[in-house]
Amino acid sequence: MDRGNSNRRLAGLDLFRIMITVWVFLFHSEMHFQCDYGILNPFIRIGAMDMSAFFMLSGFSLAYSNAEKTHLSGDSLNFYKKRFFAIYPLYWVVSALYVIWIGKETFTQNLLLLPVEVLGVQSAFRTLFAVSHNSGTWFISCMVICYILFPLAHDVIDSMTAKGRRIFGMILVMILLLAPLIESKFDLGAIYDSPFFRCLEFIIGILLLKEIPYMENTKIMKVLRQPLVILLQIFIFIVSVSIAARILPRNYMLFSWIGLPAFSFLLVSLYRIDFKRKRIQAVVSRLSAISYAFYLAQFFTWRISKKILLIIHIDGNLLRIFLSLFVCMAISLIFYYAIEFPCKNILKKYRGGGQ
Repeated sequence: MDRGNSNRRLAGLDLFRIMITVWVFLFHSEMHFQCDYGILNPFIRIGAMDMSAFFMLSGFSLAYSNAEKTHLSGDSLNFYKKRFFAIYPLYWVVSALYVIWIGKETFTQNLLLLPVEVLGVQSAFRTLFAVSHNSGTWFISCMVICYILFPLAHDVIDSMTAKGRRIFGMILVMILLLAPLIESKFDLGAIYDSPFFRCLEFIIGILLLKEIPYMENTKIMKVLRQPLVILLQIFIFIVSVSIAARILPRNYMLFSWIGLPAFSFLLVSLYRIDFKRKRIQAVVSRLSAISYAFYLAQFFTWRISKKILLIIHIDGNLLRIFLSLFVCMAISLIFYYAIEFPCKNILKKYRGGGQ
């Protein structure tokens, strides 16, 4: 692996991030705004499984951008500063807007929840999923925990032998595949928002990147990077999940049996895929950059879109799809340029633009 160029942005990973962001938008639009996608509905309706892809991608991309650093020896503080500015400011703004405009909890309840919500540790409380905005921000809480563990996990994995990493990865995969079966068999509480299992997916992403040097010049890697092969993988994945969606109960973690191998192949395939045209690459990079804001914008998209439909007295499936997409994009751009972008500039100012 070209460790000396680990600061270069990878267009393939940006594209993967956009793909899973769009999928979760379609999933939410079908659920909250009654959009109909025809033959794609079975695939769209289990879009929540793409959170596994998100955690794997996060571990993979962080391991890439931090490949040259040994965090426990002094780089961890800079890492935490960057993650703080990337997550918390926008999360706090969205959470406050939700509580003020949409939330149904009392003042006393919100006051009691305040320390938990501010710190972003709500996923440690299993029953908070349905309280306030936590059905949507649970993943941020899980990601905070993943980020806290990353320096230690990264350095420990770096110290392992290739064989040790593979055995460790197989153990994690086995746990993730067995867990939803145990959950279903014994009728346990859902593990979908469990930080423990999400951290396992995150670590698998780190382990995947570490395998790249051993695959770099192999024939299978050269095949996996062909555009037609990538499209074929995506097509097979969509068909497989759509078929499985009619068979499996709506337990999103059960789809790990399809998702874990599929997301792993796609991550490896899209790694270092570049666009020859710089303009296209710039667009992909920018869309990827606003993906976090695009997700959080959905807290308000459906309510605003419904109000617009009531005002214009026109309705229809295509109108609902394009209207909600436009509203979500508009809100996300406001969030990004009003909050995220200034925060990034502040971080660069005080750290000299470093990673």
